[in-house]
Amino acid sequence: MYHFASCTDAGGILLINFSVDAGSAKTQTILAIGASNPNLSVPGLCSPLFTDLIAVLPIGAISASGYLTDDDAGAATFVMPNTLSGGTLYTQVHALDPARSDPIPVCNSSGRATKVPASNLAKVVNVARLLNYYGGTTGTQATFFNTTTVGYGLVTQFTY
Repeated sequence: MYHFASCTDAGGILLINFSVDAGSAKTQTILAIGASNPNLSVPGLCSPLFTDLIAVLPIGAISASGYLTDDDAGAATFVMPNTLSGGTLYTQVHALDPARSDPIPVCNSSGRATKVPASNLAKVVNVARLLNYYGGTTGTQATFFNTTTVGYGLVTQFTY
């Protein structure tokens, strides 16, 4: 199982997205975030731990085809004030997998070290761009564009 992370700063707001590839179908995942990579081997676990587990957050279920992307419902995208500017996040995704033959039936992803960008307060973006690829007018989820926002928007009201 592989996982990917992307970080963008937009006027002091940190936008982070996590995704998973080649995961166990229809399993719930958790994201482990840390400040260092201990590369710790745990007996019975399929691979080493690549984060010191400062925070552990649920990020959604892997699809039947083995993916968890920004198009999927879940909490794989985080938006918050950028108080981590210039730091490095060490992350790893874990999924319970009862089919594993390991003594601890958890599938670990690859580990990632992601540099948090510095804040650019000269580029303050007050509008976020969301795009619904799936579901039409009844869609309940959208893709968040963290790098292609134009910085302005038209206030619109829709009435049904």
